[in-house]
Order: sequence, then C-alpha cells, then structure tokens
Amino acid sequence: MKMYDLCAIEETSLLLGLSCNRVDEYEIEVLIAPDTPLVFANTENGTDTYLGFNDVPWHTHGTLLLETGDSTFAEFGPEELLAALISGEVLIVAQYFGDELKDRWLVHRNDNSEFRYMEPGEELRIYRIGT
Repeated sequence: MKMYDLCAIEETSLLLGLSCNRVDEYEIEVLIAPDTPLVFANTENGTDTYLGFNDVPWHTHGTLLLETGDSTFAEFGPEELLAALISGEVLIVAQYFGDELKDRWLVHRNDNSEFRYMEPGEELRIYRIGT
C-alpha cells in the first residue's frame, strides 16, 4: 500500500486555504470545517494508511472510493480529495440522534443512497466546506 505524502497534503491544504496541523511525522489534521479536522495518517511501521475523523467511527484506508451513483464510483487520492471538498464535489455528512453527533463521513455529491437507510430519530446534516 502506498503511504500518504504528508508534506504534499500539507502543501495542498495551504494552497487551497485550509488550515492544517502536523501532529507528528505520521499524521496531519486538515481543518475542513469548524471543529472538524480530517486526519490523514500513516502507520508507524509503514504498512497502512488512515483517513477519517477523530471524534467518530467512520474511516477508510488508502485511496478514498466514493459511490457516485448506482454501480459507479470515483477514486480520490489525498490531494484530489482536498480539491474535491473545496469544489463541492465531495460533501460531509454528519449523523445525529437528538443533539448527539454519532458519526461523520464523506460522500460524493451525486450519491443519494444515504437517505435509503435512515432510522427513526436520525438526522443527517450534509454540508459543503468553504474557504
């Protein structure tokens, strides 16, 4: 598996106007919305990568693959993902039950499958980042 180039992610973030925090040599947080850092990390032994949010369970490994419609997908490397978030091609979904955040994940703007499986009392907040 190819490791994330954290220096390139940091440079892309700054070029796109996104704040970032280099946590250590293996991890960087990119602030994509208020109080919402997106984490890119390489494992210490160099065998895996991690992309996700610190405060919720959703995460993925390697290149991000997002559904764009029935049986169609788009792949995003880290720098492509940041550009897609800025352009609105990729959106953020936050799942709430009551006032409590339960999960947060990324979706392609053409994917509407999130609504098929909603549970009673579930609230989905879909938002686009801006710089």
